[in-house]
Amino acid sequence: MLAVTSFSPKGYEQYGRKCLQSYVKHWPCKIVVWYEEKPDFEHELIEYRNLLELENLTRFLEKLKSVSDSDGIIDGRYNYSFDARKFCKKVFAQEASLDLDDKVFWLDADTVTYNDIPADFLEGLVEGFPFAYLGRSKSYTETGFLGFNVRHKDFPAFRE
Repeated sequence: MLAVTSFSPKGYEQYGRKCLQSYVKHWPCKIVVWYEEKPDFEHELIEYRNLLELENLTRFLEKLKSVSDSDGIIDGRYNYSFDARKFCKKVFAQEASLDLDDKVFWLDADTVTYNDIPADFLEGLVEGFPFAYLGRSKSYTETGFLGFNVRHKDFPAFRE
């Protein structure tokens, strides 16, 4: 079992450090952190990987430079919902992590954990399912916490 997150240098200062500090206190497994600039917070549960070394990401970001509005600026105003340059990094970090363990949990870096998370709780979220997510009935689906059971028979179809 493995957790994964990513953040920009600004994101690390704004919320990432607090996320990692709470993570190492309350989570039962290692976390892989995809970074653009390596953070200064060290712990035995944290493995850092350079996000910008993902070849497909750097090519994709280069292509996005020629796509108008891909930076989320629409009619002169920023709208994070349209910031493909920022949020595509999350998807690339997730995809690059799915072969690292049988069960992989994505945690947005603006998440703070206040209580211990038992390993059997996390395992149970994806037991018998290819993935788990925080569904909402009256709003968009929350993707700040996702679970992937990469050994589930239906996971390859989901991933594809």
